[in-house]
Amino acid sequence: RPEATETLVDLLDCGRVTWAMATIQTLCKHQHHAALDDVIAMMDSEYFDASYGFRFTLARGLKDMKHPDAWDALAKLFDRVNGQLAHRLDQEFQTVTADDFMGDDKRFQDWRGRVGLAPKKDSADEDDLAKAKAILNQDGSAAMPMPEKMGLQPSQSAASYTRERRLKPSHYYGIDIHAKRLLFAIDRSGSMRTVINGQTRIQRAKRELITAISGLDDQVEFGILVFDDDVRSWRESLVEASDENKRNAIRFVEYLSAGRSTNTYGVLRKSLDFDPQLEALFLLTDGEPTTGLIVDQSTILLDILRRNETNNITINTIALAVDPLMATFLRNLAEPSNGEFREVK
Repeated sequence: RPEATETLVDLLDCGRVTWAMATIQTLCKHQHHAALDDVIAMMDSEYFDASYGFRFTLARGLKDMKHPDAWDALAKLFDRVNGQLAHRLDQEFQTVTADDFMGDDKRFQDWRGRVGLAPKKDSADEDDLAKAKAILNQDGSAAMPMPEKMGLQPSQSAASYTRERRLKPSHYYGIDIHAKRLLFAIDRSGSMRTVINGQTRIQRAKRELITAISGLDDQVEFGILVFDDDVRSWRESLVEASDENKRNAIRFVEYLSAGRSTNTYGVLRKSLDFDPQLEALFLLTDGEPTTGLIVDQSTILLDILRRNETNNITINTIALAVDPLMATFLRNLAEPSNGEFREVK
């Protein structure tokens, strides 16, 4: 009802970011199109630059609006973000069709150009057939086509072109790192002393982490948490992946040794509270929780997933020789945020 929409719109400026996020979710999920301009205006709010979780919620809400004006707004938002959210939007944009623009193909094609995508054709047209014929000579032999120039899409901005190529992807246990602000959390419990093929688990984990850190682009900001019965951070905030910071981080990792028990809940809570701009977490562990405020896996899962509804952090999990029950826990921890799960034997 119009009065319900007006009441919700008033909450967008209530002064509390969590209320604003909840309001955006409600307006967009139920497609209050009359409030679309008010939702789009939140890109200019103080929350937008201050919180990754807010930017993510706004982007998801605009997608849920299912309206051409919302897709146009997402194109503008796309130019203002990077890292994990830019990657997620790019994936989402691949699925958009002219139907999302109410059949307005020209508007759809213009939009694709603004987000850096080539014009999309549903089927071969006469031009396509002419090009196909030109490739073949009359005798059926292939003719050499003229090479196309490489460069920007005509309507793609130089800024978006630069942004797409600015981050050189690093990898961690085969997971691509798209986030610009990320946190590694590594288990150093006593079971990490277990020897497999001549190496302890912690030696293997340290080697993989050092490789990932070495490959980080200098535009990335990162942090490291290590946990056994306690949780310790390498730095108290995210730092730029400069050569010096990467050297210091690698030195820190090299000196890590196995400790005692496994405070999984503690490291997850610290991760969620670490930085409001955090985009992704990479959690490695080799066993079930054994200490901390909560040790029951189901309770940990419910608590962390509920808390992450505000943060919108992509949680990736790496299971190092865990039992099937723990593997299920780690998979369920990753999937709701579209994170990836890796199992290493």
